[in-house]
Amino acid sequence: MDEDGAEDAFRRAAAVSPKDARPYLSLGRLAAKRSQPAEAIELYYQAAVTDPEFFDQVKQGIGTAKAQQGRLAEAVEHFQSAMRCALHRAAMLLVGPSTACGR
Repeated sequence: MDEDGAEDAFRRAAAVSPKDARPYLSLGRLAAKRSQPAEAIELYYQAAVTDPEFFDQVKQGIGTAKAQQGRLAEAVEHFQSAMRCALHRAAMLLVGPSTACGR
């Protein structure tokens, strides 16, 4: 499947399952791959609003898009946030659930 076909499929998936963040994450990655960082950021935020469970992937994607825009300090902040969230998830696996990593 080509990129345009993939985009159409992801958009259909988002329409069919509006509470699923994965199509928005995929669309964000596709926009970043196409060097469209502003669009990627909007799609990543839509994924975060749809399901905060994907917060670490959202922050990583936004970091990548910010880096594409040359906003490196902001990119680093997003990458660090993604790393903290991933560490929090690992801790939850070891000791059980606690607060959300979105902070």
